[in-house]
Amino acid sequence: MYIYFKYLPLQLVIMLKNQKLILNLDCFRQQYLVRKYQSLNLIFLFNIFLFLKLVFNLRFFLFQKVIINQYFIFEFNIQIYFHFLHGIPLQNQMIHQNPISLI
Repeated sequence: MYIYFKYLPLQLVIMLKNQKLILNLDCFRQQYLVRKYQSLNLIFLFNIFLFLKLVFNLRFFLFQKVIINQYFIFEFNIQIYFHFLHGIPLQNQMIHQNPISLI
C-alpha cells in the first residue's frame, strides 16, 4: 500500500493493489471521506489532529477508524511520500514500515 501526498493540502492519494483512492483534504472538517475508485470501497475516518501530526512530525501515520464493507480487520505495511503544494518532494524515503492495524 502506497500513501503519499501529491499536493498538500489538496489530496491524499492511496495506491492499494492497483486500486486508486483519492482523499480530498478539508481542514475545516474533523473527518475525511475517501472517494471510492473502481471496485474498492473504503471509508477512512481519522482525526484532524492525527493528520497534523503526520504532516508536521513526519513520524507516524494512524487512522482513527476504518470502515470496510465486510468490517474486515487487516494489517499492512505502508510507504508514505510527502510533497509540498507544488509537488516538491519533502521526504522520498520510507518513513514508517511497521504494520498498522486498521479497525
